[in-house]
Parts: sequence; structure tokens; C-alpha cells
Amino acid sequence: DLVPITAYKHQLVKTEPLEPGQAEPLVCPPAWDDAYIIQDGEDGGIICGAGIEYKARSLDDYEPTYDFLRGVLEYAVRIAPPLRYAHIVRQWAGFYAKTPDKNPAIGKLLDNFYIAAGFSGHGFMMAPAVGEAMAEFIARGRSKVPLDWEWYDPYRFERGELRASAFQIG
Repeated sequence: DLVPITAYKHQLVKTEPLEPGQAEPLVCPPAWDDAYIIQDGEDGGIICGAGIEYKARSLDDYEPTYDFLRGVLEYAVRIAPPLRYAHIVRQWAGFYAKTPDKNPAIGKLLDNFYIAAGFSGHGFMMAPAVGEAMAEFIARGRSKVPLDWEWYDPYRFERGELRASAFQIG
């Protein structure tokens, strides 16, 4: 494996609507599994998440787990005690594609083969800039987008050069 990318199941929970101010948005430290809560601006429900992850059994495994529900609610109630009485209205799961250092692999991998993968949950946020940078790089061999190509070099894993994680939320 030139680029070790593993799929991890990532889950979220949503409660019934709460009054504004009952659960202030907050991201917690790694000691709390990076738990976070945020109020949905559309209906007032509280979205709760955490870095509690499970290696995906298969890429068809979208089934939320009770273990996650129990774990995330334990943190959520500590963050916002009114959540103790809120009803859960939805729980869902998706996937994060992660590299060992949680930074994406971006650049030329083989002749005429380029990679931009393993964003560890940050791909949606980074996609516009990375897409533009990759298109310019493939077409012109360089890019005006300020991207640290060496930092994201896909061959760093082969060399054993893991980087400090550039991102850490959820």
C-alpha cells in the first residue's frame, strides 16, 4: 500500500429542538474524545458528535451503533445538562477516510496518476482549494493556490514521515 487510507465510521446524533441558549456550541478537548455540540439553525435541534470511531467493517456499514449513542450522550450531557431530558430524533453514520497521521495525501503518486484523498473528515471544507490546486498542478506542473505540497506528499508514509495533524475537530 503506497498510501495507507482506512475507512472509519463517523456518527452523529440529533435531539429534538431546544430553546436557544440551553446548549451553547462547544468543542471539547481530546480527553473528551473531541466531543462537540451545535444547535441546528433550521429547527433548533442539537447535533452531537465526538471522535468516538470504529474501523468500518465494510463500506456498506451505515448502521449507527448504540455504543456511540451512549458515549456521545455522556459527553453531551456534561457539556449541556439540559440535554439529559432531550429526546433523540435521529442518529446517522458515514465514513471518514483517514491516513495514519490524519492529513490528506495530495500530489503525484505515479506517472499520470494523482491523488487527493484521506482528508479525515475535512475533505468537504478543503475540496475547493485542493481541487483548484490539483487541476493547475496537473495542467501546468505548478499551482497558484498556496498548498504545502511537501507536507501532504503521498510518499511520506513510505518514508515513515508522519506529520502532526493539521486539523482536529470531531
